[in-house]
Amino acid sequence: MSAPIAVRVLRARALRHRAVGHLFREIPASLRPFYAMTPRETRFVRALLADHPNLWLYRVHQQRFAGDFAVIDMSSPRWERRPLFVVDLKLGAPVRLGRGPAGVQLLRVPELVDTLRGLRVSGSEPILATGDGQALHAWLGSMDSG
Repeated sequence: MSAPIAVRVLRARALRHRAVGHLFREIPASLRPFYAMTPRETRFVRALLADHPNLWLYRVHQQRFAGDFAVIDMSSPRWERRPLFVVDLKLGAPVRLGRGPAGVQLLRVPELVDTLRGLRVSGSEPILATGDGQALHAWLGSMDSG
């Protein structure tokens, strides 16, 4: 099995389990290292999903150069209207829109977008954002339509 470009982080698992391995039980153990998270990334995931139940979060394969996470606001019943945010965490950095300092880390975002469109999760153009986890959490909360 080839590793998908992104795997969904289920809210219930993220809030219930401390071990990151429990977040990705549906993929083979041999592929899980591609989606491993640092403690600060794990805190970002838990805080975002706890505060915004309408958001779906996908962990991006860390060797595919498509950011750290894809975040989708599921408030709209029409998948093609759901906002898509591709975020790349940068410790201590303010939120910046566009490629900014992430440059190469966001090189393959079009592949990620195509995958999410294929899953009929989001059809909108991605909003690229980089910044510190806390800053991104606050910014995404201000964009929340749910």
